[in-house]
Amino acid sequence: MSDADAGALVPARIVNEHVYCPRLAWLEWEARAFTDNLDTVEGTDAHRRVDRERGELDPFEDDDAEATSLTLASERLGLVAKLDRVVRRDEASVPVETKHGKARPGALPVWPPELAQITAQVLLLREHGHEVPHAEVYFPASRRRHRIEIPPDAEPWLEGLVGEIRENAASPTPPPPLVDSPKCP
Repeated sequence: MSDADAGALVPARIVNEHVYCPRLAWLEWEARAFTDNLDTVEGTDAHRRVDRERGELDPFEDDDAEATSLTLASERLGLVAKLDRVVRRDEASVPVETKHGKARPGALPVWPPELAQITAQVLLLREHGHEVPHAEVYFPASRRRHRIEIPPDAEPWLEGLVGEIRENAASPTPPPPLVDSPKCP
């Protein structure tokens, strides 16, 4: 086992991949078998403004502030993430994740994989002393931010996902593909 051993921190983007397809998460994290496609290239382009580290955030300062490309980690949560943008106003910090494409129709503008990634970011900010009332997702195509409420059972849900990822990583072979799903060939 490589980086994905029991002591390694699980990247929030791997949590996203795991919810999308456990097999793809294993291939990307454990086997290092990531290849770009049109969606990932367009996603990289959408992130070009937030992939540069800028600004600092102190959860105990009252000043308004903003930071981009902020990396946070927690041994307790077993997670690490690079947050696209964090905006601090009125003593509260809000992570703003940039996503390629458009908002999902309905009440929740993101799909479950993105919700898992955003939830990991919120929990990491809280672990570092920030008051985080919600998160936001920005879609460059519509130039709109969408508010994301974090479920009250977020921490146990993420703990379960991290446990599943580590369990899969302990296996020398990837999980099987999803049945009848084009997401996970």
